[in-house]
Amino acid sequence: MPAYITSMGVVSPQKSSDDKNWLEENVTYDSPKIRCIEPDYKELISPIHLRKMPRILKIGLYASMLCMRNSGIINPDAIIVGTGFGCLEDLEKFISQISSGNEKTLFTTSFIHSTHNLVGSQIAMMTKNQNYNMNYVHRSFSFENALTDAIMLLEENEANNVLTGCIDEITDYHFKLYQYLNFWKINGIADKNFYLLNTPGTIAGEGSAFFNLASVKTIDSPEIKGVYTFYKPENPTEIKNHFYTFLDSIRISVNDIDLVISGNTGDNKFDKVYETFAEDCFSSKKALVFYKHLCGEYHTATGFALSVAVHILKNQKIPSALVLSNISDKDIRHILIYNHYRNIEHAFILLSKG
Repeated sequence: MPAYITSMGVVSPQKSSDDKNWLEENVTYDSPKIRCIEPDYKELISPIHLRKMPRILKIGLYASMLCMRNSGIINPDAIIVGTGFGCLEDLEKFISQISSGNEKTLFTTSFIHSTHNLVGSQIAMMTKNQNYNMNYVHRSFSFENALTDAIMLLEENEANNVLTGCIDEITDYHFKLYQYLNFWKINGIADKNFYLLNTPGTIAGEGSAFFNLASVKTIDSPEIKGVYTFYKPENPTEIKNHFYTFLDSIRISVNDIDLVISGNTGDNKFDKVYETFAEDCFSSKKALVFYKHLCGEYHTATGFALSVAVHILKNQKIPSALVLSNISDKDIRHILIYNHYRNIEHAFILLSKG
């Protein structure tokens, strides 16, 4: 059974996805750490509930509520969320309390808010939803596994509508910790020239994206044709073999793919993987799109990439904020999303015009 995306809600370092021009003019940052532009939460969340909510919960709830409002379905048959690190800020607060209080004076609020399933459970509580509720915490496979679970529920007729999303946040402590490991650019600037620096490291990002996956399509509903993941390929040939295995499984030819959304991060070491993949599997005229100058790098950044793909298929236009090579004038029917995290976790998602 097909899985159609009938609505979405995104909170990111760019404008809200509810703005039709959200990807026409990108917001640039002069820092290697970019954070979400926080919306007016009171539009969708009661001020009473907002008072004690941690920031990541506000972002996740707003994105999910926006998605449900746009779909008109406020009681989905399932809620599935993927996250790489979960609620980092409150986890850091709780650990700090343990250390500073010598394990004696602890506050339960930070502990409760530190759990990885916080967002999914709060969505269920606010909508009084008692249906299937699952959380995936599998590093950079988290969102892909959430999508796979949602698609399986639809295929097995266990659900007709599944709210599927992802969320990750960046904190000061997390940024500094990974800075010691040389993950980030020293003088990172999040703009279109980001990919031309040819230097190590990338920029840290965050965001939340939710999608309503349905078994019945509406007007212009893109279809998720397939999701495929693999771990630690030994060489480019193995990546190429996985790619063709994926295409065979969904009965799509490489020539059918009109656009590739590539997860380039600006890190000259790991971007070589994307470059080799493009050279091995596509002609030099294949249209390529880069997007991580808009959202930064984080474990579930493919959620943002999927929202970009949905936007392109619905509007048949590539937004000016994206970095594009090899412009194509033909209709866009099939979009491939390819992402890897430091050449460890690799994922393909193929989206088709409904």
